[in-house]
Amino acid sequence: MRPPRLLLAALLLALAATVRAEERSVALAVAEHGFAPPEVEAAAGERLRLEVTNQTAAAIEFESFELNRERVVPPGRTVAVYVSGLSPGRYEFFDDFHQERRGALVVK
Repeated sequence: MRPPRLLLAALLLALAATVRAEERSVALAVAEHGFAPPEVEAAAGERLRLEVTNQTAAAIEFESFELNRERVVPPGRTVAVYVSGLSPGRYEFFDDFHQERRGALVVK
C-alpha cells in the first residue's frame, strides 16, 4: 500500500508547483515623480507578485491600507509584495515617506 501513497504525495507536490507557477509578476518602479506604471490591472482572485523597485536616492515605503501591505525598499533595491484573492475594486498604494507618490491596483 506504500507505493500509491508515495504516488499520491508526488502528484500533490506537482499540483502545488503548478498552482504556484500561475502567479503573475508585475514590475512597479518608484522614481522621483511617482510610481510607474501608476495603475496595475489584475483579474479578480489573481495571484500577483509586485516587484517594487526603488529608483530614488532615498528609502521608500510601499504602503497600502486596502491591501494590508507595508514594505520599506532601500535605494536601488527591489522587493516583492504578494497579493491574491482580491475582489473587484480599486486598491490604492503610496510611498509613506513621500505621500505624493501614489498608484493603484485595479481588480476587474
